[in-house]
Amino acid sequence: MCGVPYAAIPLASYISTQAMVPMIMLRKNKKTHGTQKCVEGFFSEGQRCVVVEDVVTSGNSLLWAVEQLRSKGLSVDHCVVLLCRDEKGRYHLENHGVELYSIFEMSDFYDS
Repeated sequence: MCGVPYAAIPLASYISTQAMVPMIMLRKNKKTHGTQKCVEGFFSEGQRCVVVEDVVTSGNSLLWAVEQLRSKGLSVDHCVVLLCRDEKGRYHLENHGVELYSIFEMSDFYDS
């Protein structure tokens, strides 16, 4: 499991501890000290990783995270988001082989 930096990291951390599922950290920028990595944690090439995000609109930040993780050999084909704003994000991700699961859709908050 991996949370998109930075807003989704606490959400992914909570889910990770509650579900007892390992979590890796993704940084927007490589550190200039320590390990100097953008992807931190223990994982093996080919392992599956679910990406967690708070809100998706265009899907660009999710797709960036997916590409970073895939470049390290992880298999990423599912994302979980708290709120999907019912815009182009879901379709943008699907075009890149990523299925989006949302807890809430923006349409859930409108009267029919």
